[in-house]
Amino acid sequence: MFGVLILGNIENVENLKDIKLSKDNHSIRFLLVPKGEEGFQSGILNDFHFWKNKLEEIPVFVTSEFKVEEDFSWVPNDSSGRQNLMIESSAMDNRVYVGNIVIKEYDLESHSFLIDFEKNANYDLLRLSDIFYSYYDLFDNFLGRLWFHHTHFSIYNKSIDDFLKKIEISSTFHINGPLRDLEGKLNIIVDGVAGSGKSHMMQELRTSKSYGDNGSRIEVVVFHPSTSYEEFVSGIRPNFSKQAGESDFVTQEGTFVQMCNRAAQDPDNAYLLFIDEINRANTARVFGDLMLVLEKSKRQEFKDLAEEGRDGALFESSVQEMPGEYVRLQTPIFKNGKEYNKLAVPTNLHVLGTMNTTDRSVGTIDLALRRRFHWVTQHPFTAEELQEAMEENGEDYPEDIASWYENANTILLNQVGPDARLGHAYFFGKDGDAEAIAEALLNQLKEVAFTFNISQTILDAIGPVHGQKIITRGTGLGARPDIVDESYQG
Repeated sequence: MFGVLILGNIENVENLKDIKLSKDNHSIRFLLVPKGEEGFQSGILNDFHFWKNKLEEIPVFVTSEFKVEEDFSWVPNDSSGRQNLMIESSAMDNRVYVGNIVIKEYDLESHSFLIDFEKNANYDLLRLSDIFYSYYDLFDNFLGRLWFHHTHFSIYNKSIDDFLKKIEISSTFHINGPLRDLEGKLNIIVDGVAGSGKSHMMQELRTSKSYGDNGSRIEVVVFHPSTSYEEFVSGIRPNFSKQAGESDFVTQEGTFVQMCNRAAQDPDNAYLLFIDEINRANTARVFGDLMLVLEKSKRQEFKDLAEEGRDGALFESSVQEMPGEYVRLQTPIFKNGKEYNKLAVPTNLHVLGTMNTTDRSVGTIDLALRRRFHWVTQHPFTAEELQEAMEENGEDYPEDIASWYENANTILLNQVGPDARLGHAYFFGKDGDAEAIAEALLNQLKEVAFTFNISQTILDAIGPVHGQKIITRGTGLGARPDIVDESYQG
């Protein structure tokens, strides 16, 4: 079980030591329990000496940066009858610590407690929003509607491992939270301008352990104009290891079928197919007849599914009664003298594509395939977000260049379009070298100016950075942006 302790207006986590909870600060709700189990609460109070040790073993989540908002509430239901949180607050970005409480003194009659909070060094900071979006019912049933200006500790009938497993993807991507819905949606495409951190997600995924140690359950494929259905799903290839009596050609499983097989054989764990530059291929041709079975409602749960007549996610052609939706492969797979021509897509296979919206030389996603994916836009950082991320990464924050970068993105957004903005990735990995950062940003701006045919007036409004600026040399079809010294007059 775990709890949630929320304390307003605490400047530092160290100040959570020796916090006194009493009726005066609403700790009448110090112990709250799942709906329908009210007897559990009174049992704790009646046998407090026994439960004291139990309470101290329960991991709790604490925010010490909470911004109190009076009359702040949320609405649990929308028109479709599903539980939703309608929250618009800067408080959602606040960091949440994981640790344990120690009850030092207590008076059950007045319902007051003196506690310590011991931060658990094994857990990184989480975002408050990750807790919200993962456990609507926690805040619905236990904490009430107007709880921002209260102090609460709630006991919740689930393990800390269950909670962290549910939010580990979204907490890993704490920047803009683009993957919060991956587990629920199964198929996601993250789009954004060059340098907005899409490719960086790969490294984050590997270290998150969401898909095995070092990303052992992740497969990466990069799409390009020559990528085909035969490579991605199934096709015929030369038999390079031909033995006597064997055919010159053999059928071969593509990357997608291979991942389906791995996921089907290990249904208790999540697998990820990461498709970089997904729009560089002819997606309608590459995915082909997978369009239908990619949908969440058409996926197959392989737990407790009979092994007879199947190999991983592939089923023999002789199998007539399929357990669920499937696609008939255009090129059947032959294994050990058997023909497999039916493919079911496992529910534990996640598909994540990335797409660069700055590059106008590549195509768009087929509309039918687009509907099968949940789309998330990875926006460039603001200067404030950039500073926070760089400091967390242990890098020096170049304030002057960051200010120029934010101003440039504001001008590009309003006068050119969102896909013309500069990415924040160029600030990282340069050890605070202002010259290197400025050079990387100017090189991107130069390409953006050429791609979007940005006028010199807009470039002048953006202005120079670190002693250099962008000008347009030539006219007409031969015009090309170039980087020059700030003093250059032309």
